[in-house]
Amino acid sequence: DRRTNAEVAAELIEKWRDPKANPNDVLWPLSALNSHIGALSDELVWIAATESTGKTAYALQMCVTLAQKGIISSFCSLESRRDKLIQRLVGMVGGINTLRLRHRLASNEEYDDVHKRVVPRIDELPIHISDASMNIEQIHAWARAEVSNGSRLLIIDNARHVRPSKTY
Repeated sequence: DRRTNAEVAAELIEKWRDPKANPNDVLWPLSALNSHIGALSDELVWIAATESTGKTAYALQMCVTLAQKGIISSFCSLESRRDKLIQRLVGMVGGINTLRLRHRLASNEEYDDVHKRVVPRIDELPIHISDASMNIEQIHAWARAEVSNGSRLLIIDNARHVRPSKTY
């Protein structure tokens, strides 16, 4: 690369000026984050907080928001089982509190309504969910496969549960 630093800076500024020049950027589901942090391009982002503060819910909501715009995302849960994540999707996509459903307090009509209204919407969402236990090499292979399948956002939840491997 024989460009000067000033030439690289000028190209970056022109790229930043035109949102269409960055088609792979992914917007946060909260507009405040987009205005303060900016869109995600090829960054590695850690969302860290104490236990049970909503990190998984936020990450899953990010996938839903992007999926509703047709953006493929992949969610690798090293902590929660897939059915628990789908349970959350039912609530998010259906805009419902699933407590009555989960505690078998809903009527047959309510179950039928949720099934008819929500399940097809979940099926349409381009969200890939894996709940396999993985080591770092397997996560890398999973990530490469998901990107080759069109995913523009990869989420690994919860890094604390990455299994050790012989290499690392």
